Amino acid sequence: MSFYITLPSNSSMNFYPNNTLTNYRNQLPIPLKFEGIYEVGLVEMIFRQSWNIDLGILEYHHEKEISRFNIQSKDVKYTSNIIDAININLEKFSIENLKKNLESTGFTPDKINQEQEILKKSKNLPKLIFKYSLLTFQCPDNCYFKFIGPFKKILGLVHDWFSPKTPPEIININNIHIVEALYIYCDIIDYQFVGDTKSQLLRTVVVSNNYNSLVSVNYENPHYVSLNQNQINSINIDIRSDTGDNVHFLEGKQADGNVFRGAIVQNGYGLGGDFKRFFSWFIPILKENSIPLVKKVGKEVISNITNIANDTLNGQNFEDSLKKNIYSVKMSRIKNSSECVKSELDLFYLPSTNTSIESGIWTEYTPISLKDKSIDFYVAGSSNYIHLNRTHLYLNVSILNENGLIISESDQVGPINNFASSLFRQVEIKLNGLPIEPTNNSYAYKAYLNDLLNYGEDAKSSYLQTINEVKVDNVFNQGLIQRRKHVLNSNGNLEFLTKIHCDIFNSERFLINGVDLSIKILRNDNSFCLMCDPSRGKYNIRINEAKLIIRRVRISPSIMFAHNLALEKSTAKYPIKRVVVENAIISQNILSFSTNFNYKIFPNRIVFGLVENISHTGDYQKNPYNFQNFNLSSVDVKIDGQSYTYGSELKLNFQNNNYLRAYNTLFDNIDKPIFITGNNITREDFKNGYTIFVYDLSPDLCSGEPFNLLKTGNLSIHMTFSKGPSNPIQLVVYQEFDSIIEIDQNRVVSSDLSLK
Repeated sequence: MSFYITLPSNSSMNFYPNNTLTNYRNQLPIPLKFEGIYEVGLVEMIFRQSWNIDLGILEYHHEKEISRFNIQSKDVKYTSNIIDAININLEKFSIENLKKNLESTGFTPDKINQEQEILKKSKNLPKLIFKYSLLTFQCPDNCYFKFIGPFKKILGLVHDWFSPKTPPEIININNIHIVEALYIYCDIIDYQFVGDTKSQLLRTVVVSNNYNSLVSVNYENPHYVSLNQNQINSINIDIRSDTGDNVHFLEGKQADGNVFRGAIVQNGYGLGGDFKRFFSWFIPILKENSIPLVKKVGKEVISNITNIANDTLNGQNFEDSLKKNIYSVKMSRIKNSSECVKSELDLFYLPSTNTSIESGIWTEYTPISLKDKSIDFYVAGSSNYIHLNRTHLYLNVSILNENGLIISESDQVGPINNFASSLFRQVEIKLNGLPIEPTNNSYAYKAYLNDLLNYGEDAKSSYLQTINEVKVDNVFNQGLIQRRKHVLNSNGNLEFLTKIHCDIFNSERFLINGVDLSIKILRNDNSFCLMCDPSRGKYNIRINEAKLIIRRVRISPSIMFAHNLALEKSTAKYPIKRVVVENAIISQNILSFSTNFNYKIFPNRIVFGLVENISHTGDYQKNPYNFQNFNLSSVDVKIDGQSYTYGSELKLNFQNNNYLRAYNTLFDNIDKPIFITGNNITREDFKNGYTIFVYDLSPDLCSGEPFNLLKTGNLSIHMTFSKGPSNPIQLVVYQEFDSIIEIDQNRVVSSDLSLK
């Protein structure tokens, strides 16, 4: 429920004869009484944009003569015309003064005209010269002038008097201080923080340079401010510029009678309907910053509740009344414990209404290029925003035998785990042509480790199967058997819907409009994605269909306008967790290994494990995600030479099942409620195929949304083996960094991809 009040500037002159257009009080026909908590918001303002600077007087001293003249507002419709208007008046005065002197000495009209033209082109003609942001005064040595009134403030001048000896002053003609915004103050609202002070500021209204136009400003989503009284008899409105001065309106429709008799410069109808539908009220909700009642039933409690209600209706602070009354009830509670109430008793609260997003639509994009080795998508920027973390890739895939036919039951072949993401070795992302994703050949490992560690059994047994996430291999490789069975049941055509595991697509923020998105996806070798006996034939993967599915959202015009205003002073910022995957090869038969990483921005978390080198590069008979323990006997992570997290190295003995602390890193160092959802990796799994170590390097073990302090340094990983690997192996290191992508008002994108 709401109601509106219109506050014209000329409606209460009989009550308040000193009212002006920009500082006036309206007497209400009847007092308004309020019971509860209410808020006020400006929803519409109507005014004629005719700022009056007619009070600016230029005083010109020429020898013994002094002349004063106004600079008319009609000559200054735009701020850049001010200096031209001053020069026109100076030239007019000088020409007329010369004519008068020449006529007194008997010069002919032709001679007078000739002398006037000479004066116009000479340095004896007084004028302001504005060049390269410098303002100087040109005139004879015996002349000078000064500004009287607001001109000095308008031009931002330091000196009062100007002469040829006055040093030049720097001014910004494009930012001359007339009126760029109206600041609306009202006496019935609470004080708000404004810079280093507090004031009763209701709203700031941005104005343009359309001189003498009738402006109607409407706000569909008003900014509400708390009402500061329970009864209103009159309302005062004060309209000022950002200098703190009242705005002087000059032109408007002429009014009859003495409606404007209290206005200093009013000669028009002014703000006739400037506060149409001024404020609205709603049913008071005591939700935030209030202390609800403790659950207790009895006459004494009911009495105190009644007292609280009466105090609130009489204008007392609800929280103060509650404390005063509730403590009179004898209750037993823990000392210094705050009081609370169950949310189930909040019977009067309604959820907020989303007005910022008007609509949304799923949009499918087909590739501009679909080749055996790559897929290219291009999404042109539009007026809509993009819901980044709702972006998906749809794939329809077939596995073919060496004859080019879809495999049958006799073909002993199957896809590896996390098949949809494993198809690709690299994904390149560009925003308006700028690369924002690190380029390497480890996209498949990035996707696998992310899915493996961040989802539990419920996810992996349900929606993650859309990307073919099936738990991998025991001795008989049951995971491969299940995946092969799924291929055969699908008549050889597999459908996948997968998330694109690129950093920008994890952002919860919408991609602003007008930004082109380019995606280039590079294929992995078939030997990496498939497992089979190559002696029985070679197999190939064919992508029949690919679609990029994007959620476009239509944003409220008021939000888009606010974003555009903000972009004039700042950039749109997209904080992301940038993931970089690197590898290091470990030779066979060695008993100890260490590798170093030098960072200019330190990672928040690292994840690492060991796989066979041949499977890492792709082999039909090897699972690339089989992270074996390789008889590790110790693991240590050091920062600048000091052991991190556990104070010393982790001792391991997989043969005797002594690896609990290492297994626990999968839970301790993942900043999500992992103990509730789990990751579906058992202790036995950790030993057989899931030997992965996680180290959270953030100060508070929370590498989530907040950024951490940036620091540089050296990180080293140290490993020892009870028995050296029989073949070369690869150390796969997943690193997570704080990073940011920025977009300016011209849609120029910037990003720091250099982390080392």
